[in-house]
Amino acid sequence: MDRSEPLPERLQYLQPYREFLTKLKKTEVGDGTDTTLLEKLIYEQIKGKTVEAAKEKLAGDLEELEKHLSDPKRRDDRLHFVIGFLLIAAEDPEELLKPPEKPAVIAEWVLMNLPPRARSKFSKESSALHVKWKGQSFYAHRCSMEDDFSRKKVLVEFEHSNVSEYERFLLRGQPALAEMVPPVAREIRRQSVGVNLGEVTGHKYISSGESPATWKRVDYLLKIPECYISISIQAHELFDESEWDPYLATLRFGKPPVK
Repeated sequence: MDRSEPLPERLQYLQPYREFLTKLKKTEVGDGTDTTLLEKLIYEQIKGKTVEAAKEKLAGDLEELEKHLSDPKRRDDRLHFVIGFLLIAAEDPEELLKPPEKPAVIAEWVLMNLPPRARSKFSKESSALHVKWKGQSFYAHRCSMEDDFSRKKVLVEFEHSNVSEYERFLLRGQPALAEMVPPVAREIRRQSVGVNLGEVTGHKYISSGESPATWKRVDYLLKIPECYISISIQAHELFDESEWDPYLATLRFGKPPVK
């Protein structure tokens, strides 16, 4: 994607989110990509409008974006990710019409017993936990279950861990998004590995490569007594993720102990 190429005037408001997407790794752009900034940008475009006026505005933006991205030279533009979001927003903009709420004070976090000599920190903006250990980056956050869309997304992925992206959209009741998955990709399925660590259960997905540089990433979707947790562990080398198992078994959600 040519970051210097300007967007059409109607879509200029998406430029901050476009820049956000370019900073992510290619594997990080997809179903779980953070849309907080995108929601704020869209809200600024439709605030004060009626539901019908908002639908008309977003439908026009969607049409303009699809036209812009239809050029073959833009087939790898990461704004393709935004098409599905705009499609949903144009059909049902009521949630986006609500003024953004002030972020609540974070009082509880993802907690876990840490490996020896591991460095950790909590996010000031979310309940996430970051850990650095043996050259590996560990990131865990609580899955949102606060609305029907988010809840169904998590539950479908947890209960149907080996389905394709196309099948996942259908199971979530989103046939329009399913149809946007290219036919050649509809049979592609990530293979999950079951995780059973006592009260912590779920799935993990392993990916790695050695060209042009060695890397490995392990993604988890885990259920703990209090909630669902999404985790990624990444490193620029191959590693044995089972070394994390004794610590994953201690995952919990709550207030850290007072020191």
